Amino acid sequence: MAQLKDEHLIESYTEAKHLKLDPDFVDLLRNEILRRGINSLVYIREEVI
Repeated sequence: MAQLKDEHLIESYTEAKHLKLDPDFVDLLRNEILRRGINSLVYIREEVI
């Protein structure tokens, strides 16, 4: 996960939510976004984390 570029991480998160994948996987992606401090980029794209 640490090797994913921010853009790919955000895309993965939004797609995982859209596809209603395993909530634990979505949380894993969400937590990485929060850890990196890029949650404002997700807000611009889709929603507030």
